[in-house]
Amino acid sequence: EDALLVGQVLCQANMATFRSATLGVGEVAAVADGLGGHDCGEVASRFVLSELRKRRWQIRDEVTLSGVLEDVNRELYRVIRSTQQARPMGATAAGLFLNNYEVILFSVGDCVIYTIDQEVHRAFPPNRNSTGKRVGDSFGGMRTETRIVPLIITADSRCSYIIATDGLYDLVADREIVEYHNRPQSPFALWRLVRERGAGDNIALIAMRGLCKT
Repeated sequence: EDALLVGQVLCQANMATFRSATLGVGEVAAVADGLGGHDCGEVASRFVLSELRKRRWQIRDEVTLSGVLEDVNRELYRVIRSTQQARPMGATAAGLFLNNYEVILFSVGDCVIYTIDQEVHRAFPPNRNSTGKRVGDSFGGMRTETRIVPLIITADSRCSYIIATDGLYDLVADREIVEYHNRPQSPFALWRLVRERGAGDNIALIAMRGLCKT
């Protein structure tokens, strides 16, 4: 049920064949993990990323990005109501928006973004509050329309980033993220490592380098 978006390229069933794409200023790179079973989750994850791609021109800063994410959530609920789904469908997502000399990072749910300079930091660890409930929860996913609480920060475009759906941080230590990020074709090396360690779910993974050079 995972999907990924880099600029104008949206991949889902063909993620294994995706190699690289250029992210331009004013574009989004993101991953999404669908909820609600295979069929519903597949629709939801692709819908969320498609809407982000379509609405990217509305994004200028953290405030407008938050508004776009809320609009995507409302639109997904509208689709759920119009199709009269027997069970709610939804998606978690994380990604970045490239805005000239900075990037704006966002997360809804339990996807993760790693910031890499000399070391690795989780810009967004798995988003859970003190009760264990995910902050922001998901796009859709509830039986009645529920507002999301996206986590958003502005970061340095000179850093590198790894964006991934859940499953990576459970099986790969942060120090290994740096090691594998420096290898050729690092997303595929990380993906193979996760599979070797018994990942029970598929993982969407994007490695971003050289977003801005000064």
